[in-house]
Amino acid sequence: MHASRPAPATLAAIRSDKDNDIPIRYSITGVGADQPPMEVFSIDSMSGRMYVTRPMDREEHASYHLYLRLASASGTEQDPTL
Repeated sequence: MHASRPAPATLAAIRSDKDNDIPIRYSITGVGADQPPMEVFSIDSMSGRMYVTRPMDREEHASYHLYLRLASASGTEQDPTL
């Protein structure tokens, strides 16, 4: 029998080197974030912690490609999209 972890589960913690100098806001885009199926992944905009918010169906989507954006409080992009 397969035991699944309860959602949300921490996936990763992202951190910019620039957050020592200026406040950084983190966001993600892509299938599973802001494209259907929506909200499979989320990110805490202040800490950069990414979460899986519900079970993933590999038969529905074999892989997910997420794009990370980092911006200053004023909205200026700080690092290239990863």
